[in-house]
Parts: sequence; C-alpha cells; structure tokens
Amino acid sequence: MTLTPNTLLKGRYLIKEVIAKGGMGRVYKAEDQLKGGITVAIKQSLSSGNPKRQEHFWKEARLLANLEHRAIPKVTDYFTEEDGEFLVMEYISGPDLHKEIDRIKPTLAKVIKWADQLLATLEFLHSHASPIIHRDIKPLNLKVVDGQIKLLDFGLAKGTPAYSQMSSKSSLRGSTKAYAPLEQIDGEGTDARSDLFSVGATLYHLLTGFQPEYNARERKKFVDKGHPDPLQPPALRKDFSADGNDLLESPRMADIANFVMKALALEPEGRYASAKAMREALRQIEGVNAILSEPKERASALIDLDSLFKWIGVFCVIVFFGQFFNPGHTSNVGNLTHRPSLSTSPYSDTLKVVSPIIISNENDNTQVTSIVSVTFTVKNVGGNPITIQALLAGARLGENWESSARNDFPAVTNVHLPPGEKYVYNQKGSFGKAGDYIVEPLIRFDNGLEAAISGANPRNFNIKGDNLSP
Repeated sequence: MTLTPNTLLKGRYLIKEVIAKGGMGRVYKAEDQLKGGITVAIKQSLSSGNPKRQEHFWKEARLLANLEHRAIPKVTDYFTEEDGEFLVMEYISGPDLHKEIDRIKPTLAKVIKWADQLLATLEFLHSHASPIIHRDIKPLNLKVVDGQIKLLDFGLAKGTPAYSQMSSKSSLRGSTKAYAPLEQIDGEGTDARSDLFSVGATLYHLLTGFQPEYNARERKKFVDKGHPDPLQPPALRKDFSADGNDLLESPRMADIANFVMKALALEPEGRYASAKAMREALRQIEGVNAILSEPKERASALIDLDSLFKWIGVFCVIVFFGQFFNPGHTSNVGNLTHRPSLSTSPYSDTLKVVSPIIISNENDNTQVTSIVSVTFTVKNVGGNPITIQALLAGARLGENWESSARNDFPAVTNVHLPPGEKYVYNQKGSFGKAGDYIVEPLIRFDNGLEAAISGANPRNFNIKGDNLSP
C-alpha cells in the first residue's frame, strides 16, 4: 500500500511525497515533526506478512543503524506499523547519477574522484569483522553532494553470517544484470570482489555514457564457445568534457580502461583482491594522484535547486536581520552578553553550519519545567581534524549569562571531527522558571574559544507554565 501525502507515521513523521518505488517497497520524502520539520527519507518495506522479507528488512535496518561514514546516509529510526516496516534515514537531495549522466557529462577528473571515494567507502564496508557486501552498486544508487559520492540502497546488502545464505535469486531481483557479476547472476554466492565488479560496470557507464553492452552471463557464453570476450574496453565519450586534462588520447586513458576491465573480469580471481587494492591500483595510474590532490570543487556538478532556493531564502533573512546586529563584536541584550559569531571567529574557515538552526519551546503550560529543543549540524570544512564541544547557553533577561539556566544544557564533550565529517547536535534542556529568556547554541573549541553558531543573533522567547516559578 502506497502512503498518501500528509499521512502521519509514529506520531511524528509527516509523509510529503513518494520519491521512489519498486516491487519490494517505497521511499518517501517526509518531515520529522519532533525535530522542527527537518526533511528525512523513509523506506517502506512491502513485506505483506512475508517472514523472509520482514527478516531482510530488519537486517538492513540493524546493518545501517550501526554505520557511520560520510558516504552512507545515516539511519535514525526504524519501526513497524500496520502499513509495513519503516526505515528512517538522512535525506539525500538531488538526482542520482543514472539520471544525470547525460545532462552533466562528467569530466574524467570527476569520474576518477568519484571512483576513489566509492572505493574508500567499500574499503570501510568490507573491513568489518563480517564484511558488508552491498551487491547493488550502480549509477541509480549513487548521488553526489558537494563533490562527495553517496552510496544508497543497502536493500540487497549482506553483512552477517546469519544472512549470508540469502539466495542470489532474491539478491538479483532488485539489482540490474548489467552491473551484476557472474557469481551473483548464477547464484553461486558473493564476496567483496563482487562489489568490485559492480564498481567496474558503474565506471564503464560513467566513462562511456552507457552501461556495458553485454552482461556477465552473455560474455561467458561467448568465452565458453571459444570466442573473445565481446565487451570492449571503455573509451571516454567524445562529448564528455576533458576538463583541461590530457588523458583523452594519451596512454593514461588506456591505463584507465585496463583498470576498469580488470574489475570486470568474469571470474573473481581475475579481479582486484580487495577495494583497498583496487584503490591503490587507481592511484598508481599516471596523472591520477594529481587529479585527487586538486582543491575541492567550489560546488557539486549536481545541484539541488530546491536546496539552492531554500538557502537563498535563508541568506536573505540573515542579511535582513544582520543590519540590527554586529556579529564581529560581543553585544548586550538586556544584561546578557553573548558570544561572537562563528563566521567571524578564527575558525570560520574550519567549521561551517550546514543546516537550519532549529530552536523550539515544547512547553504546553502544564509541565513543571519548560523544555527547549535545539537541533543544528556543523561540518569540518578544513584540512585538519578538530575537537569541539556543542552546548546551548541561556539566561533570563535581567540575569547574567553564567546563570544556573546554562547548566541545564550540558555540553556534548569531545566531539572529534575529521576533515569533511559532520556533527548533528540534537539536545533538550529545561528551564525551571518562567520568564523571558535568551538562548543561543554555541561551539566551544579545544582552546577554550566559544562562538555562537546562530550568527550572533540569539533567540528570544517567553517561557510560560502554570507550574513554573516566576
């Protein structure tokens, strides 16, 4: 059953629209009403009481909930309702590479960077004690956000011995034969090298503009009859951009083609031994390291227009209200001194706020204390790891900043952020007194510096409650 817009799941997730559907489930765009309406993706399993499908869904949920990697959407919740099993995860906006390949005509440099990122992701997945094999890598399951590959849809993944015997017929049902290795098509079992075949087929598509002309089973039939493998090495499509590189007609392009064809070997033994080995082989090709060391692109080739217009709107609001504040200096609001803005701090080129800052008062006038909820996301955009603390500061008007109210919001201590990593702050705290309050989310750096992430514009609201002392 397909859910209609405005359906509310678990009392908090408001369905907005269907964004993908297939024989085994649906994916919806939704809003989390308990987190200020932030956008999430919700995957619905159409198990129809099928125990095997239900087991498969819960396997995927547990698998993803324990993964932390920049290229993998974070799972935040999973549950069962009358309409099926549901998996809530980070919403990755924008079209997939399958839809975008003809429109964006990616440069060879972009494809090489994406290949390196994808192999790094597989190195992470395959390095678990029970290796996590994706088994459905293809352009349809890849997106690019700010130059970073995102690997989607772990619906066919296997990651623990208990699920390793899932039949290849069921694993192939949701995949595409053009990207599947022979052992998966033939039902002989898969391992880490199976994912490397799919990476090779994906790179073949990205380089040429079309999927491999022959799938692994068709190629094997030719070879078994004594004919050469019919799949020709990939040649970069002539209307794709060279991006200033001289790889198009040079021996280095032939090296790229040979690299892809090794990954597409029919037998697992003919492929790279691991994602790490394949990534190292890529980096050994002349000219590749120079491409990978180039500065990060200013913007991704895939632009989500909805997000663009949203952030333009946010920028306009900031500009409008900015005229009333001077974020370069501390300011006084009543007797409250708040901190300088992150954007004017010494860390302005290291840490960025990458989500709307949501501050909401959840008091319903019946609670003994008033609950304040705060959510925001920051990202390390610098070249070195950093350690931060995230906290919310607050004080009643007429009281100083270091009031007892601040202690009700303990700092999240020692968050280590490698370059490119994000941290989501999602905390609640309580105020025991009614009155007018100023609240402001802060980041504290390891040198003791505190900076306001809200642009030095603290949130002022009145906290009421019948049981709150004045």
